[in-house]
Amino acid sequence: MRRVLAENENRWEALGEADRERVELMARAVASRLLHEPTLRLKRSDGDRAHARLQVLRELFALDEAAADEAADDAPAEVRELRRGSTDQ
Repeated sequence: MRRVLAENENRWEALGEADRERVELMARAVASRLLHEPTLRLKRSDGDRAHARLQVLRELFALDEAAADEAADDAPAEVRELRRGSTDQ
C-alpha cells in the first residue's frame, strides 16, 4: 500500500502529512473491508475445499509470482505481529 501511495505522491498538488496519513488509513480501511468476508469464508473452509480455495487465490492474485518477485528484491520483508481474536485491521 505504501508503494502505491509513493508512486502517486507527485499527482497530488498539495497534500500535507496529516492528509497523507488520512489517505493511507482510508486505503487500509477499504482494503480491510473488501477482504474481511472472503477471509472469514476462507478460514471457515475445511479440508480439500480449503486447499482448492487457496489454490484459486494463488492463481487469481499471482501470489507465487509475487513471492518470487519479492524474494528477488533487495529490500527486507516487512514483519508485523499478528493480532489474535480481532477481525478489525
